[in-house]
Amino acid sequence: MKYKDLEKTITAAISSGKYHTDDVLPTEEELCGKYDISRSTVRLAYNSLEKSGIIYREKGRGTFVKGSRRKRSIYTIGLIFDRPRDAPFIGTNVYINARMEGMRSVLSKAGHTASLIVVDSEHDDYCDLERMTPDGVLDLGNTISPRLKRLLTEKGIPLIGVSGGATHRYDDIPYVLTDEAPGAKEAVEYCIAKGYDSFGFIGTYPERYLRFNELLAEHGRSISEEHTFMLPPMPWYNVSHIKPAMNVLDHLKAKASHPSLYFFSTDEVAYHFTVLREASEKRTAEYGIIGFGNVEEKMGIPEHERMVSTINSPAFESGAAAAEMVVGLISGNDVITRTVSSSFIPRKTTR
Repeated sequence: MKYKDLEKTITAAISSGKYHTDDVLPTEEELCGKYDISRSTVRLAYNSLEKSGIIYREKGRGTFVKGSRRKRSIYTIGLIFDRPRDAPFIGTNVYINARMEGMRSVLSKAGHTASLIVVDSEHDDYCDLERMTPDGVLDLGNTISPRLKRLLTEKGIPLIGVSGGATHRYDDIPYVLTDEAPGAKEAVEYCIAKGYDSFGFIGTYPERYLRFNELLAEHGRSISEEHTFMLPPMPWYNVSHIKPAMNVLDHLKAKASHPSLYFFSTDEVAYHFTVLREASEKRTAEYGIIGFGNVEEKMGIPEHERMVSTINSPAFESGAAAAEMVVGLISGNDVITRTVSSSFIPRKTTR
């Protein structure tokens, strides 16, 4: 007997009603003895059935019949995070935490289960995904690699992406996009109305620099090249990009003049920058600061203590929207990309 023949035999047994959803299937040893075949033949058959979404395996428990996703109303959703195993833990990122809260809020209210899945495509480590085999997957941090996407497609697992809005887009799957334009426009109009007349930029995203410059041009203003500091791009889970931002503070203190306001590409940099500026003995650099992300709220800082004027990144809302989308996709509904809009929140760092 070839593995394809065994595969057909098992499929026929499931279709006839001999085995039902979540029933345990015969072990490799039992099938070897019953059909006088090798263990490799059984494994090939089970691997093929698993890729087809007919069965699932749990380490230490066995092989089981997988029910039709669309016939069930309660699902297991994987919140997937693709990054090197030695990278900082996911919980250190306030945006991802807020995104997860939004996802879990929607899923739990509907009775679904949400499970964190950590994979490492760089080293072909998909143990968590293989072990859990979720009904659908939500990308937590713009991290889906081509290899991981291909693996999910092979397993027939629906995927929804979530984009923070700065640079990332998904080419061939539905996703939630944060539209940064409304918040950036509000911020620039606020600055002009408050009398700011010269501007600098500190950050990692050229796209945000260009957006601010285009909006300022509508008011006859621009960002000064002398006061533009582009930091080296790094993965978002690597917080070491804050260190070069801190070095910029020394350069600013040495300058004879400053713009009236600095735009920052992220709130993390703006927040730490502001803390150091406030703590320094010689506050030689006086200027307004506007960041991205509303990180202080996500850090749980009381409202009256928040310092960074910010273009809010609605992470909770984008996570909630993505959760609604993946449930719809699993249920067989048509799903299209959604957009959530940013807004501007003025605080102590602007007049």
